[in-house]
Amino acid sequence: MLKLSAKIVQPRPSWWVAASQYCFASSVAADTNPQLDAAATSKVRTDDNHLVEKIEKVTRIPFNQRDGRRKRIDERLFDTNALRNIMKNESAVENRPANEQIIGQINQAQSIDDILSLTENPGFNQKTATTAVLVLSEWVSTGKIRMTQLHQDSRYKKLCSMVGINQRILPTLPKKDENIANNFSSLYGLLQTEKFKQQIRNLKIVEMIKVLSTLASKGKRNTPVLQTLAFSIATSQEPLNIKQLGDILYSMAVLNFYDEMLIKKVCINLLQEVPTSTNTAVVGSIFTSLGMLRYRDEKLLGVLTSWVIKNSESVRPQDVCRLLLTLAHVGYKPEEFDELVQKVVAPLTESDMCQSSEWLDVVWALTVLDATKVEHYESVLNKGFLNRIFGDEAELKSAKILKILNINAAARLITSGYKGPTIPTDSDILTTQVNRTKEKTELANAIVAALKILLPSDSAYLNTNINTKMGFLLDADFCVDSKCTPIALNTTSAKNKSFYRIALLTCAYQEFCRGTNSIVGLVQLYKKLLEAEGYRVMLIPYNEVNFKDKLVTRVKYINDNLKSLLNETPKE
Repeated sequence: MLKLSAKIVQPRPSWWVAASQYCFASSVAADTNPQLDAAATSKVRTDDNHLVEKIEKVTRIPFNQRDGRRKRIDERLFDTNALRNIMKNESAVENRPANEQIIGQINQAQSIDDILSLTENPGFNQKTATTAVLVLSEWVSTGKIRMTQLHQDSRYKKLCSMVGINQRILPTLPKKDENIANNFSSLYGLLQTEKFKQQIRNLKIVEMIKVLSTLASKGKRNTPVLQTLAFSIATSQEPLNIKQLGDILYSMAVLNFYDEMLIKKVCINLLQEVPTSTNTAVVGSIFTSLGMLRYRDEKLLGVLTSWVIKNSESVRPQDVCRLLLTLAHVGYKPEEFDELVQKVVAPLTESDMCQSSEWLDVVWALTVLDATKVEHYESVLNKGFLNRIFGDEAELKSAKILKILNINAAARLITSGYKGPTIPTDSDILTTQVNRTKEKTELANAIVAALKILLPSDSAYLNTNINTKMGFLLDADFCVDSKCTPIALNTTSAKNKSFYRIALLTCAYQEFCRGTNSIVGLVQLYKKLLEAEGYRVMLIPYNEVNFKDKLVTRVKYINDNLKSLLNETPKE
C-alpha cells in the first residue's frame, strides 16, 4: 500500500518524488504517519491529486525499468529531518552575529581540536556544523589530517549527527539553493566514504578481497576506504589461500597502495602457501606484484626462487622473466640464485619468449644482478635485435632505450674483455633525453645549491645534470684533492691518484625498496657503472636531506659525507 505524508507540501515545479524514498527515509517528521492507509490518503487536498497520481504511476513501473536518475535517489538522500533543516530559509541564520563569529573561527582553525571544541558553543548549529564538516573534509583530502584522528573524538560524532550524515544526499534543489548543493557535493565523498567504511567492517574476508579487487579493476584509489579494507583484512583471523593472497598483492600493486601491516600478513601466509602450490599463474602474479610494489622480503623471495627451481619443468619462460625482474627491481640475490641461473635461466634464449621485449627484460635483469654473460650482451646489442625492438618507430620507446643503454654501458665497463657489438657512438640512442620526477628534481636542485657554496662559483669546477649516455642522469660531477680542496675539472686526469672524481646521485623515495632501507637494484647498477669509470660515488637519500632544509644544513651534510667518502678504500 502506498505510504504518504498526512500533509503534502505544495511541490516545486522541479520537484518529483518516488514512493520508495519513504521506505529508505531514516526518520520522519512529527506531522507524518508512515502507517497512513487509503482512507487517510483520500483526505489529501484536491489540488495535490496530480502529485499522488504521479507517485502511483511511478510505483507501477518495475524498479529496474525506472529512470536511472530516480534509482540513484534511493542511494543519495539525506535524512528527512536533516534535509528539512538545511532547506530552511538561511537569511535568519546568516543574520546572527554569533553564527558569523563561529564560522570565522572555523575557517581560521589550525587543528582538529580548534574546530571540534566549538561544538560545545551554545550557538553552534546546523549552519556552522556544515561549515565545520566541509573544512575537515578538505583537510582529509589534502592529507593534513587522517580520518582515524576524527574517529577517536566523540565530538566528531556529534558534529556528524548535526548535519544528518547518512548514505543519502540531497536529491534535486531549486536554483536558489544551488550553493547548498555545491557545498554538499564536496561533502558527499566524505559522507559516502564513512558509510562505506562502516559496511566494510561487517563483510566477510572473502567479500573484502572482492571489494579490493573491484577497486583495483576500476582504478578507484579511495585511500580511506583502502585503509579500512587493509586493516580489516590484516586483523581478520580467517584463513587465506594462495589465490586470495595473490589477489590482495595484485590489487595493492595496481593501486600503488602500500600498507605495512597487510603486506606483512600476506607475505607470512605466502611463506606457507607457496612451497605446496602448483598454480603457476598465481605464483607468477605474485612475482610481478612484489616487483611493482618494490617490496623486499628476502625470505619470501628465497622461497619463490626455490619454487621456480623445483618446478623448472613446468614453469613458463615469462614467469622466469617476472621473477628476474622482481629480483632486479629490489636488488636482491637469494642464496639459490646461482642455481636458478644455471638450471633455469641459462637454457633460455630469445626464441623461448613471446616477444623480443621479454628477452630484453631478462638480459637487463641479469645485468642489474651482475649475472650477465658475453652471449647475453651480444644477443641484445646486435643490429638485428635492435631493429626488432624498435622497428620503424618514429619515436623510440624510452623505457626500452634506457635498458639498452644500461646493458651497453655494463658491457663496455664491467665485463672485462668484451669485444662484441655495442651501440655506435653516433647513434641517436645515446642522446636520448632522460627525465626526472618532480621530487627528484627538487632534491637535486637543493643539493646543487649547497655544492655551489662549497665550490668556487666558476662553472669549471662543477657539472650538473649530466647525461651519462648510460641510461641515467648524473646530478653533479666535481673534483677534489685529498684535503677536499676543489680542483677545476679540465685540469684533472682520471688516472691521477692525487685527485678524486666525485659523482653525486640523489635517491628519491621511489628509488628505495619497501620493507627495508635498501636502494633499488637500478641505483646499485648506476653506482657500479660510475665506479667503473673512476668515480667515487656519493648517494644522497631523500630521507637524509630535504630541499626544505636550511642551506647551511645541506652544506654541512655534503661536506661531512665527502670527507667520509674520501676515507673509504676504493673497491677493486
